[in-house]
Amino acid sequence: MIDLSEIVKNSAGLELKNGSKIQALYEGFRKGFFKSDSDAKLAIFGSEDCTHYYSELKATLLDKIVDAAIVNRTEGSESQIALRRASKYYLAALYFFSKDDRPAGIELAKKSTGIARKYSFAHINFLANNELAHHYGAIQGNTRNFSVHLKEAKASFDVLQAETMARLSYLEVAHKHANSRSLKNSLLPLIDEKVKYLESIPQADTFPFIAYFYNIQAYKYSIIRDFIGLVKMCDEALLRLHHIKAKPYVAYFTFKVKKLMAFISLAEYALAQKELGDCLRLAPPGSYNWVLALVYQAILGFHSNQPELVEEAIAQAKKFYPKLPTNVKDQWLVIEAFLNFLKGGHIKIGKLINQVDLFSRDKQGANIPVIILEILSLIRSGKKGTLIDKAEAYKQYSHRNLRGEATFRSNQFMKMLLQVPAGRFKRDVVERRAKQYQAKLLSHGVEAIEVEMVPYEVLWGKVLEMLK
Repeated sequence: MIDLSEIVKNSAGLELKNGSKIQALYEGFRKGFFKSDSDAKLAIFGSEDCTHYYSELKATLLDKIVDAAIVNRTEGSESQIALRRASKYYLAALYFFSKDDRPAGIELAKKSTGIARKYSFAHINFLANNELAHHYGAIQGNTRNFSVHLKEAKASFDVLQAETMARLSYLEVAHKHANSRSLKNSLLPLIDEKVKYLESIPQADTFPFIAYFYNIQAYKYSIIRDFIGLVKMCDEALLRLHHIKAKPYVAYFTFKVKKLMAFISLAEYALAQKELGDCLRLAPPGSYNWVLALVYQAILGFHSNQPELVEEAIAQAKKFYPKLPTNVKDQWLVIEAFLNFLKGGHIKIGKLINQVDLFSRDKQGANIPVIILEILSLIRSGKKGTLIDKAEAYKQYSHRNLRGEATFRSNQFMKMLLQVPAGRFKRDVVERRAKQYQAKLLSHGVEAIEVEMVPYEVLWGKVLEMLK
């Protein structure tokens, strides 16, 4: 049920007969009328005792959505459109080969290889040339054409092999990174091992290989907090990408957005602004990457003391809230809450905790901003008793989750915040008690900006303003 709902939500160009059962199923999924299969069965068939017919209807709808996705010629970037065309021609070639209409199959396979060659789609180029080599070698005995397509099939296979090894290496690092509680140095040997291996094989000058190869290295620079090194690495990747004639916009975006993050962390806000402009121009408006760039625009606004950037980013992103994944919506709710706090407003923390899925997760500090917002809300609303009651729970949270190097500043800031109830909400007492933790916080640069969306120094200043 959930899978088909997601597929329907993102489908386009589907033509269905008005008043038909399949249209009712499609619209029910698309508009969120059906919360379960039982709802759909009752609405369409008037009974839940229709599993066979309902399963057939769902299968038919899925086929129509898939057909529409393949046929669609205009939606997406140039590279995405080209990938659909190359795939479509290859699949059509297989169909005609199965019907023993080899002339049609050959023409379509050649069209597929032409597109695949231009856009460096190694997997499709290998498959289509493999079919062509089989035709000219085993069926026609045409030595010249056989040699041409065999050579291209082998070359495509070599590229595909390099891309596959780069992807698998990246996925292994990314998986361990996603499942670690903090950006631990224990990942560094694995990263070095994967980079060394990929450097030892014949590398492919294609977008997939370059993207995976340099994204693996990006983890290392992030872990060791070497943002200057990260910028240099991104520039090297962008230079290699520059020599590829046809590439998706995401090729540049991937490394431009990493430079944007690095420049914010380095407090090089003018350079960050330039990279932000490039990211917003590269990504199609409304796309996931475009909204991601707006997230960093908001963070840039917080860090550079330009609230107008934050407000503009929120206004732009709000237009696309219904289409955003839950984790991205969560980020925007947190961003809005921080902006409201900085402007002197009250945070509706109960509503925020109920809405934000991040709060239920406990990895890599994903819920640190929400915890901090809860404490800030209690201070601003004057709920001293509640804050005192929860102080021990916050202390245990910090001890359990914020002990790593990557969350050092968050740990010190939490300790600073806990001096508010410990210092009986008296500014002079709180400042004196928090001094040792503040010194430690200032000794470390900003950590992951997705966590420290607003510099802790700025938030601490607001806290002190609220105390007497």
